[in-house]
Amino acid sequence: MTRRPGHPTPTDNDAARHRKRGIDEDARIDHDSTTTVEPTPETMDPEPAARETYAEQQARLNAEAVDRWAVIVVDWPPMTEEQIRALAVILNRIDARQNQQLTQQRPNG
Repeated sequence: MTRRPGHPTPTDNDAARHRKRGIDEDARIDHDSTTTVEPTPETMDPEPAARETYAEQQARLNAEAVDRWAVIVVDWPPMTEEQIRALAVILNRIDARQNQQLTQQRPNG
């Protein structure tokens, strides 16, 4: 090999280093924190056949909320008549608001 001016002469160590880099390329671990490991197709969860509708999602969320509250209030003492009445007022307002939203969402027929 002819030596070009201004360029160092390659050595056997340089050639060995380049050969080794090519061999170990797959074994290298990228520690870049901005990249993520993409799951392989075998490990990915299959997508559901159909997405839940908005109404189904709201029903599921409502059921989950009821379950959470059931766990919270299980140890509460019995409610007084006044507390029950106050809770009923709140629930009626919520129900009225939901009914109003449903009527606004329905197309005019």
